[in-house]
Amino acid sequence: MRERGVEPMSTLTERDAKFVEQRRVLVRRWRVVGWALFAAIAAVVGFLFLANPMLVSPWEVAGRIRTDSVPPTTLQIMSLMLPLTVLGCFVLLAVVVAFQFAAATNERRLLAIINSLLGPPGSD
Repeated sequence: MRERGVEPMSTLTERDAKFVEQRRVLVRRWRVVGWALFAAIAAVVGFLFLANPMLVSPWEVAGRIRTDSVPPTTLQIMSLMLPLTVLGCFVLLAVVVAFQFAAATNERRLLAIINSLLGPPGSD
């Protein structure tokens, strides 16, 4: 069934067809990959809670500091690692923003392909 105001589709160029197919495959695979990554992250955090809770639990660290059961060398290492960890979080945030720029570029390309097939928006 054709929508009103939509011209018949023209053919895709080979380059655009390949791009659309790659995007289709990525979207299909992402559901599995994304959930697998969430599961892996949860497994690592759970393992760290069990194996070394001082790495992931601020309540554990606070409790041990209150009871004076943290060796001074551990406190020194933790105080040195804190700035590195914060900087690492900012680097990770910058990588996420860079990936978003890449995703937006792909989105613009897909919209250009759609516009070439259907005509620009508002050309009814």
